[in-house]
Amino acid sequence: MGSAVQLLYITLIIGLIRAPLEAPGGVGTTPAPLTFVLVVGVLTFAVGWFFIYRISHGANWARVTLFVLFILGMPLYLLFLIQSFRTSPLSAFLAIGQAVLQLVGLVMLFGRESSAWFRACKKRA
Repeated sequence: MGSAVQLLYITLIIGLIRAPLEAPGGVGTTPAPLTFVLVVGVLTFAVGWFFIYRISHGANWARVTLFVLFILGMPLYLLFLIQSFRTSPLSAFLAIGQAVLQLVGLVMLFGRESSAWFRACKKRA
């Protein structure tokens, strides 16, 4: 369980590393205004941190919600990757690593050991 949470926190750090690469004036130079990029980046980080924090404290709903958001976000993420390879290959490779770590962390969260841990947390609450 702890390893899955650590992987998910690492993905947040990778996101912080990627943010300047995608910001206007950065390597990727997205067409979006800097203010928009900053707001979306801060909100994404905050929501991600919130879900991971809640997961680490036994909130099963957070684990399920994060998984659903991951699945729903994949089509847009893939479109972003295609564009990112053209403008910032470094950011694209980091994004692939980020997605793989998120997937591994989420798979771990739904493994037998983690599921038992979430059930035990529910019984204590």
